[in-house]
Amino acid sequence: MTVVSKTNEKYPDGSFLYECKCDCGNIVKTTSSRLKSGHLKSCGCEHYLSEDLTGRTFNHLKVTGYSHSFVHKAFWNCLCDCGMTTVVRSDYIKNGNTVTRQ
Repeated sequence: MTVVSKTNEKYPDGSFLYECKCDCGNIVKTTSSRLKSGHLKSCGCEHYLSEDLTGRTFNHLKVTGYSHSFVHKAFWNCLCDCGMTTVVRSDYIKNGNTVTRQ
């Protein structure tokens, strides 16, 4: 987490909220005490990265790396056998819901 800026918004206890950028790229707002205490280490993306898919191939897609998390789902950068790149949700990669164009 990297602090981007202090906002004018306040938490219910009166402390100011800080806008922070997670290592995955997501932006979250939190208090300085949560950052200092270590209670907030990510936007929550770490929770959804239970399995690293990097380097694995599913059908015609090779996972080249982690992209981001959104709404409790991890998304991965993929390279198709045809040479195109795309970003695909973990569950779609693993269960074959992503169709490649031939």
